[in-house]
Amino acid sequence: WLGDPRGAARVLAVVARGGEGKTALVAASVPPEAALLTWSLYEQPDAGAMLNALCGKDIARHQDPVSAALDALARAPSRVVVLDGLEMLQSDGDAARARGELTDPSLRRFLRAVATGTTGARVLLTSRHPVADLAAWEGRGVQTLTLGPLGVDDGVALLRGAGVRGS
Repeated sequence: WLGDPRGAARVLAVVARGGEGKTALVAASVPPEAALLTWSLYEQPDAGAMLNALCGKDIARHQDPVSAALDALARAPSRVVVLDGLEMLQSDGDAARARGELTDPSLRRFLRAVATGTTGARVLLTSRHPVADLAAWEGRGVQTLTLGPLGVDDGVALLRGAGVRGS
């Protein structure tokens, strides 16, 4: 996905339970020069701040952070925006919202525009929940990679590979 900026999937969602290694997987996979912006929603769960950081000074020209952010991405089609910890801005599911529904309207607009757009913009995100707001574009503008838990043998191999020894 990283090597094919013209691919059909504009949004790649890496989904797994907490502690399964989503952040580590993305950090190991995305070279720093490939990311236009890497934003940890765990550290700053503010979609407006993320959009402002992405679009920089262009916001004054557009008066709309979503449009400005999309323009910034369109100017760098081989690069991606990495959003780590999207579950911070997703519903856990209640009477008002479905599980995985985005709680921030500007983030919803931004991700839908990326998923359906032809600007070359791409987003790689991690979450504990599938993104309900993007389900209609799964297999077209959106690809979800759901990670399962590691089996015991794989977990032991991973720990041993990291230098952990024990019985």
